[in-house]
Order: sequence, then structure tokens, then C-alpha cells
Amino acid sequence: MKKVIILALTAIFAANISAQEVQTRQGEVKKSHKEHKMSKEECQKQQEACIERDIRHLSQELYMSEEQTAKFAKTYREFRIEQLKLAEKYKAKFAKDLNDRQVEAVLRYHGPHKKGDFHKGEFRKGEVRKGNKVKQP
Repeated sequence: MKKVIILALTAIFAANISAQEVQTRQGEVKKSHKEHKMSKEECQKQQEACIERDIRHLSQELYMSEEQTAKFAKTYREFRIEQLKLAEKYKAKFAKDLNDRQVEAVLRYHGPHKKGDFHKGEFRKGEVRKGNKVKQP
């Protein structure tokens, strides 16, 4: 009986020590993330890469020709630069009333998203419901 109790206590102490090690490692990682902040040049490069990625994605999604993509890219770059300037302008204004996390959430917000084409209980045109199954005519 004593051996079982000793083994149980040993297991508890071992689990506690390993949990403390994990917490200290996580704390070190958080500190290193806080210390590493991008310079303005790095941030600018990342934003440009993001804009280019958006252009490629949108041109593929919208089935644009090469001519359309070239014209679209020029306009889209201007649009995104103005959008970033506007976000910086309003970031300072929102910061007066909100904390940093709330300001970022406001600037990221693009309105509510629908979860489907129709609301619960509505049918698509031409659908007939029988029980739990939906049949197309």
C-alpha cells in the first residue's frame, strides 16, 4: 500500500514539474514575440506582397484576361494604398475610445456574413420538401 501511495505522489510531482517547465517555455515565447516587431520597411514589404497575392487571387477568381489583370492591378494597388492610409487616419481616432485589440477588430470588420443562401425555413425556387428530404422537381 505504501508503495502505491509513493508512486502516486511521485507521479503527481513529476506532472507538476513538467507543467511548470511548459509554462516557462510559453512565457519565453510570448516575450520573444513581443520583442520582435517589424520595421516599417518589413511591414511595407509584407503589405506589398499581400496586395500582389490579392491581385493574383482576384484575377483568377474573376477569370480576368491578362489585359484586364494589368489594368485591374494598377487600380487595385491605388485602392489598397488609399485604404491603408485611411485605416491609419482612423486608427488614431478610434484609439481615443477603444483599446488596441478593439481598434484592430473595428478596422478588420467587413460587416456580417450570411451563413447560406437562404434563411431557415425558406426554400430555394423549385424545391419541394417531404419530411427531412429536399427534392428538386
